[in-house]
Amino acid sequence: MSVSEIKEAVMKLSTGELTELVKWLDEFSEFLWDKQIEEDFESGKLDHLIQQARQEFSEGKCQEI
Repeated sequence: MSVSEIKEAVMKLSTGELTELVKWLDEFSEFLWDKQIEEDFESGKLDHLIQQARQEFSEGKCQEI
């Protein structure tokens, strides 16, 4: 199914069905984001940011939010 076909099908959904689809897409997007963060963490791509945060914390450069 092409994106164009999906768009056409979405335009035919009822309001309730569209709401359900939007909710599912939001949850799926969050799942993909979490998966990407996990993969980046496991591969070491975030190590420099973790090190920077720890350094700033030890230097007292952090504030409670």
